[in-house]
Amino acid sequence: MKYQSDEFAGDGAHSVDATDVGTRVTYRFDGSPKNPFFNLLIPLMKMRINRTAKKNYAKLKGILESNV
Repeated sequence: MKYQSDEFAGDGAHSVDATDVGTRVTYRFDGSPKNPFFNLLIPLMKMRINRTAKKNYAKLKGILESNV
């Protein structure tokens, strides 16, 4: 996927791989802010994005493994 806005540009991808105990889903995103000031915010943004991704993947796992 590609992301483009006035402040930020980047691209990312999901990969799904079989493992001995199940399936591994990996997300990768590479991007950079267009304003150098926003480079200071990258560590905070990464923490928030990682936290949100973990919650979303846990929710997806629960849905996929449910008997509904």
